Amino acid sequence: MSQSLPQQRPLLQQQALTKQKPLLQHQHDRVQRSVEDFRQAIGDYLAGKLDEATFTALRLRNGLFCQNGHWMLRIAIPDGVLRSAQLRRLAALQQRYADGYAHLTTRQNIQIYDLQLDEVSDLLGALTVSGLYTVQTSGPCIRAITIEPLAGLATDEVDDPRPWSLLLQRWSTLHPGLSNLPRKLKVAISASRHERIAVRAHDIGLRLTVGRAEQARFALWVGGGLGRKPQLAQLLYDELPGAQLLLYLEALLRLYNRDAPRHDKRKARLKFFVNEHGVESIRTAIEKELGDMTGRETEALIVDARRYAGALSELVPPLDDGRDGRNSRSGRRPQPLLHPAADAEVAVGAASVNGSVTAFAAAAEAAAEDDSPEALLAAQVADNPEFARWLNWNSEPQRQPALRAVTICLRGRGHQTPGNVSSVEMERLAWLAESINGGELRCTQQQHWVLPHVPLDRLYGVWRVLHGMGLAEPIVGTVADPLACPGKARCELANAPTAAVAHALQQRLQACPAKAEALGSARLSISGCMNGCALHSISEIGLRGVDKQGEAWFQILIGGKSNGDLRLGEVLGPAVSEARVPAVVEALVDRYLELRHSPQESFSAAVARLGTGPFRCALQAGESAQQGQPGQPAQSDPTGQSDPPGRRPDPLDLPQSLGERRCVSSSSATSTKSSATV
Repeated sequence: MSQSLPQQRPLLQQQALTKQKPLLQHQHDRVQRSVEDFRQAIGDYLAGKLDEATFTALRLRNGLFCQNGHWMLRIAIPDGVLRSAQLRRLAALQQRYADGYAHLTTRQNIQIYDLQLDEVSDLLGALTVSGLYTVQTSGPCIRAITIEPLAGLATDEVDDPRPWSLLLQRWSTLHPGLSNLPRKLKVAISASRHERIAVRAHDIGLRLTVGRAEQARFALWVGGGLGRKPQLAQLLYDELPGAQLLLYLEALLRLYNRDAPRHDKRKARLKFFVNEHGVESIRTAIEKELGDMTGRETEALIVDARRYAGALSELVPPLDDGRDGRNSRSGRRPQPLLHPAADAEVAVGAASVNGSVTAFAAAAEAAAEDDSPEALLAAQVADNPEFARWLNWNSEPQRQPALRAVTICLRGRGHQTPGNVSSVEMERLAWLAESINGGELRCTQQQHWVLPHVPLDRLYGVWRVLHGMGLAEPIVGTVADPLACPGKARCELANAPTAAVAHALQQRLQACPAKAEALGSARLSISGCMNGCALHSISEIGLRGVDKQGEAWFQILIGGKSNGDLRLGEVLGPAVSEARVPAVVEALVDRYLELRHSPQESFSAAVARLGTGPFRCALQAGESAQQGQPGQPAQSDPTGQSDPPGRRPDPLDLPQSLGERRCVSSSSATSTKSSATV
C-alpha cells in the first residue's frame, strides 16, 4: 500500500463550526474546569478524604511531581510563546510560591520547584487567570505539542505551522477518549524544509511539505522516541491532506488506545506498537477504523476553510515578506514602545545595565545620520568584534529581511543548570520584549529564550542589555552550549548531577575555542538517566548518567545527529567517572581533528564513516590525573551496561559590506544550525 492516501476524502461541511467559540477561549473553559477539579482534589487529599494512589494519579495528570521530597510543578507553554504580562506574572508567582528560579525544558515547558503542597491550589488558580496551565504536562495522554521556536518566521517554511498546532491542541486537550492512553505520547510539528526539532524522535511527527492553509499536506511519522530504547519514527503517510489530519490521528490513536498492551509500561509506548504491527498493517487498520466512524464523528474532525481561519485568527497578526517588515493587516511597521534613547533610561532602572544609555543613544544618533538600518548594523559589526560574534551565533534571519530573531542564552552563568532563569531575569526580559516587539518571547527546545521581531537598528542595543544581564554568551548552537536536564538535584529518576558537569565542560571547551569551533554546530547533551530528557541519543556527543555503587558515572554516546537526517548515537564503551568527563570529551574532539577526512566533514559524519572504534582511546583520558585522588576510581567502569544503540552555512541577510559573517572554522562550513529537540 502506498504511503500516500489513495484518494482524498470529500470535505464534509459542519454547520456547528460556525457557532464554535474562539479557539483559545474554548480551550480555556475546559482547562478552567479541570483546574478547579484538581484544586478541590488537593484540598480533599490534605484533609485526608482522598487516598494516596488516587491523588498520585490526579497530580501527575496535572503536572505536579514530588521530587526528592520536594514538590515541583510543570507548566505548559503552548507553542513555546509567552507574552510579557504572563512572564511577569510567572516571575512573581515563582518568587512567591517557589524558590525564585524556573527551568526551561526541552519540550517547551517551564518547571518551578520547592513548592508547599498547601499553596499549590492558590498557585494553580493564579496561573489560570494568566492563561497558563499544567493540564496534560504529564500522565498517559498527549503531552506538549512541540513546534519550532521560529514558527511563522523561518525563511525556509512552506507555510506557517502555528494554526495547525492550535488545532492539534484543541483536539487533544482533555479529549475524553485519549485521557488514559497506554503510555505518554509526544507530538512535533514543523513546516521547515530543514530539520530543526527532531520530528522523527517523537511518537508522532508531522511535517508540512506542500500547500498552504487548509490545502496543506503532511508527512506523518509514527513510532519515534528516545529513552531506554531510542528509535526514529517510521513514515506512515507522505501526503496526508491537512483537511483530514485530525481525522487520521484520531483513528490512529483509537487503535493504539484499544490494542496496545497496558500490562508492561516498558513495552506500551507507541513505538513498540508500531514495531509489532508494522506500518502497512496500521494503515489498513486505520482505514477500517475510519469506516466504522459515524458521519457526525467524521464531520467533527474535518478541517475546512472556516475552521482553519478560526485557528489563524487566534494568532498574532502575521508579518508579510516585505523589505520593511510591515504588518500585512494593519500596514504599519512594528515599532518599539519607546525611542532608543528613552529605552536606555528604562534599561538602567529596570535592567541595571551599565552603559545602556550610551549604547542606545549612540545607536539613535547614528540612525539619525544614516537612515539605512543595514548600514548602521554594518558599522556596528565592523567596530565591535564581540558584538559581531554574538550576532553571528545568537541571532537568526526572519522571513522579513528588516527583522531578526535573537536567542537569549541561558548558559555560561557559573554552576546554574542550563535552562534555569531567575524571577529577576524574567522581569527584565519582559521589559526588554515590551520595548522591542510589544511583549513576545518564545522558549526553545535548546532551553533558551527567543526574542523575535528585532529591527536591525535595535540589535546593538539589545546586545548591550543582554550583555549587562549575563545573557549574551555567543555560543548558541555550539558544543559549548550543552543541553542538560535538571539532574539528580531536582529529579528523583536521575542517577547523576548535570549542572556541575555542564559547567566543567563549558569551561574546558571555552578555554580552547579553536577546538570548540572546529566542531561547528555539533550538539553536546547531558541526561541524568536513560530517559533522555536532554536528547543525548541524537547528539553528536551525548552523556547518560549511571549510578555505580552510589557514585555518578556517565556513559558516552557519539555520532548522533539532531539536524538534517536524524541519526542515533552509539555507545562508545564503558562508563567513566564524573570527574573525568571533561578530559574525555576534549580527547574526543582531539581524535576527531586527527581522523576527519577534511575540515568539511562533521563529527557525526566522521563517526558514521569510521565507526566508534577509532574513538575509544579517548575513554582513557584523565586516568593518570585521577589516580592520586582518594576514593576516585582510576579506570573506566568495566561493568558499564547500556542499550544498543554547524551552524547553518547561509550568509546573514545583510549587505556584503559586513564582511565575512561566520567566525567558525571551515569544519562547519557545510553544517546546518540545529534547533532540534523534543
